[in-house]
This record gives sequence, C-alpha cells and structure tokens, in this order.
Amino acid sequence: LTCAVVRSAGQVQGAGRIRSVPDAVERLGPGAAEAILRSAPSYDLFNGNGSMALAPDRFRLHALSVQRAADRVAEEVGFAERDELALAAVLHDIGRPVLARLHPGYAERFDRRGGTPDDRIAAERRELGIDHSLVGGVLTRRWGLHSHIAEAVERHHSEQADGSAAVIRVADMIVAYLEESPVSLQALLDAGAQCGLDEEAIRKLVYEIPQGTGQKRRVSGPCPLSAREL
Repeated sequence: LTCAVVRSAGQVQGAGRIRSVPDAVERLGPGAAEAILRSAPSYDLFNGNGSMALAPDRFRLHALSVQRAADRVAEEVGFAERDELALAAVLHDIGRPVLARLHPGYAERFDRRGGTPDDRIAAERRELGIDHSLVGGVLTRRWGLHSHIAEAVERHHSEQADGSAAVIRVADMIVAYLEESPVSLQALLDAGAQCGLDEEAIRKLVYEIPQGTGQKRRVSGPCPLSAREL
C-alpha cells in the first residue's frame, strides 16, 4: 500500500520529490487515495500469494518491525525527520522482492536466517553482481522519492551510513537479533556508536522494543475533528 501511494504521488507533475507518506497522501487528495486503497492488491494471511517469489507477510512484518524500531532509535538519539525516516524504514528492503522475482531461489538462498545482514549483502554482491539495497535506491528514485529517502534505502547496510541510513541500520540489526536471525553483536555496537548510542543504550532498546513504548501515535498536523466529533 505504501508503494502504491508513493508511486502514484510521484507521478503528480510539478510537485517535487516525495518526503513522506503524509506528503504523498496530501498531493493525491482524498479521491485518488481512496481509489488506490480500493485497487491495491491483497493476499491471504495464511495462504500467501503464489505469484510472489518472497513470502509477503514475512516481508511486511519485518518492514513494520524495522520501521517501529527505527522510530524508537530516532527518539533515543533526538533524530528530527521522523516521517521521512518512517518511509525510508518501511521501504528499506524493497529491493528484495525485485531480486526474488529476477533470480529464482533468491528467497531461500538469501533468507534472513542464513547469515548476518552484512554477510548476506556481501553474498548478494558476490553472486548476483548487485544487492537489494542498491536496487531499492534505484527503485525509490524512479518512484519520485526525495534523495534523502533513496540514499537511506541504498546505504542502510553500509558501515559508513549516517543520518536515516544509520538509524535504519541499527534498527534492522536489532530486529534481526529479536527475530533470532544471525547478527554480529560487535557490528551492532559499532552501528549504534555511529548514531550516538552506547552499549547500555543498545541493551535498553533491545529490551524495550518488543514491549512497545505505549506512546500515542504521532500525527503530522492538527487533527481536523473537534473534541466532540472525536
């Protein structure tokens, strides 16, 4: 659904590059947004979708987990561009379904449980000549997303990542750890240091993220409803 919304908004002429989902929805207007909601493809939670090379719900759940973890990391380090980060985080692995469709056996060969994030990205480059983060960067640029988002998607596995990419790198590793996928704890600590997180802060996040913070959902603008309407 996120892909459908931002792709359609990216086709609006003269609107500039998209920075967030609220930005995309505002550009589309309620009529176009509703049309996208009604026409977006769906899949059965338990039976999947035989036309998709990558299990859609595993992909979706990981994307949402990383998005939530990234928001919690951002809160911890005082990162300001939260809506921009949210979009980059939910799309961080969007290159994976592309590669899964192009290369039969990709999903099994590069399953998250088969190696650390850094090991898997290196194996993709070695065996395919490209990796899913680079594919995601190209794709998000073509969709009309702002360069900050495309760069975050493209660089979220880089040891030199900064800004949104660095936050997503930490979040992705934390989620991998919580999913019991292989992760290098030293790489996680190094990535945390890039964001300004020490070891104690990483421990705190690993403990807190599965429980949620209990905070209200953020809104990007004043609610249009009165207290009585609410």
